[in-house]
Amino acid sequence: MNSGGIATHGFDKSSRKRMVTNQVKTLVRHMTARRLVNVLKTEMNRVLKRDIIRSMPFVLKVESTNICNLNCRYCYGGREKPGIGERPFGRMSVDEFKGVIDRIGIWLLKINLYGYGEPLLFPETLDMVRYAVDANIGVTVSSNMNFENTDFCSRIVDSGLETLIVSCHGTTQPVYEQFMTGGSLQRALDNVQGVLDSRKKKKAKYPIVEWQYCVTGFNQKQCQEAVALAQQLGVDAIRFIRPLFPEPPAEQWLLAEQPVQTDLKAPVFRCPWLYRAVFVNYDGGVMPCCRDTRNADNDFGNIFEQDDFSSVWNNEQFQYARRLMSGAGSTDVKPPVMCVDCIDSHSRMAAEERSVGTHGTEEETGHEAL
Repeated sequence: MNSGGIATHGFDKSSRKRMVTNQVKTLVRHMTARRLVNVLKTEMNRVLKRDIIRSMPFVLKVESTNICNLNCRYCYGGREKPGIGERPFGRMSVDEFKGVIDRIGIWLLKINLYGYGEPLLFPETLDMVRYAVDANIGVTVSSNMNFENTDFCSRIVDSGLETLIVSCHGTTQPVYEQFMTGGSLQRALDNVQGVLDSRKKKKAKYPIVEWQYCVTGFNQKQCQEAVALAQQLGVDAIRFIRPLFPEPPAEQWLLAEQPVQTDLKAPVFRCPWLYRAVFVNYDGGVMPCCRDTRNADNDFGNIFEQDDFSSVWNNEQFQYARRLMSGAGSTDVKPPVMCVDCIDSHSRMAAEERSVGTHGTEEETGHEAL
């Protein structure tokens, strides 16, 4: 799936290497002496499998909202009304976001400002981007680009956003809406073009625009058309990846040449999230990763309630999770942490993948930031 000068990746080793190289460049761009020391401490803690660590996360993933304007199949429980113990729908305020950056921003190299909601649904997201950029932190946003305000395209460029990931999974409306229910392909493409035109007009270097295309059985034949369309638009890269399914999907979603993957997974005993990164929900709930943000019981603490983030970063749950991933903990002891399910699901899928000889990419496992 490679064609004439535009990067396509998601299926092969060279593509994944190119993606990792771009991520490293982002980290280097925002490096300071303090951050470099922190990264080195982080990697030492990870290699030594320490449960109490004297370093801070250098990658932050923030879900500014879990509200979305589309209803993509298999996403976030089908957008059903949250039940008991599930996180309500809501959004983070700009002041709350600033509070997060003021607490841990000096350590951060990168922020992924997206989760299961649509971050560009609310214009204040760009104020969050600007605040982080002014703190010398690279920011990435993933969007379905279905906003109706065309002036927003210019604001995206002005915000200093470093990377814009465009989720678009088809090249014709019937195929597109089979995945992205309630969305308009033409509106998304027009907005992407608007961002690129504004970037060119302002002679700006950013944002880098990446088209992310989740390949399924019903849209696989449009991959080459997507490459051609990406070149026509002028996007910087297009990524073809397998979608993640929380449950066995209908047959038309499956690829003939690849087995279905029905859950997130992290490499056993090597999960980097517990050392390098942290996930913050819109309500301040802190989680080790983005595995299941809908379940509020998965929170390891709340960043809004602690002035000193290290008290959360090294609390009982984080310590136990690190011991668990290093092989020193038992899945049968307390406190309960979501990482137990991650190990269980990985063990099942690792056995399945060994039998067919396939392996998931970093994008597919939810560890794209690391």
